[in-house]
Amino acid sequence: MKHRKFAIIAGLVAGLVTGFGYAAEVSSDDALCAVKGWVSLKESLDKSIEGNPASVETYTGRSGKGKFYVVTLEGGGYVVASGDDEVTPILAYSKSGTFDASEKNPLWCLLSGRAAIEADRLAEAATATGGRRLAASASATSGNAAKWSRLRAAGGANGVRHVLAHRRSRNA
Repeated sequence: MKHRKFAIIAGLVAGLVTGFGYAAEVSSDDALCAVKGWVSLKESLDKSIEGNPASVETYTGRSGKGKFYVVTLEGGGYVVASGDDEVTPILAYSKSGTFDASEKNPLWCLLSGRAAIEADRLAEAATATGGRRLAASASATSGNAAKWSRLRAAGGANGVRHVLAHRRSRNA
């Protein structure tokens, strides 16, 4: 009976510990890979966005806090990916045109503001946990981390190498 109580308590503690994952910044290669997976899985609202990732640009939020990536697609269009795996991977997209990183663009204002807010929220969570960057919400984080994992797997590590090699050979 004593061992059974210990096993139940140990199981509950293990479940809580694994439920609170460490949030991590996403690299530009991870963002590129996730966008490749997102496009290949046809996850846009109308399922019609197409094109291979051609380039990725890193942007920071207001006051230099937070970051996000804009992945330009061959043939036009772009996808905006978050810069942290605690945040949903795909923030915005357009089937045509290029991303305008200026105060004149309402999307730019929205994204740069959101990136700064998310950075502040993550910093507050780190302060509350003694400097460790624990996720603020286990369910939200595990859901977003799972989305990142699924999209990266669909994009494949080889897919990122292929895109980068293709870009280098095209520019040579």
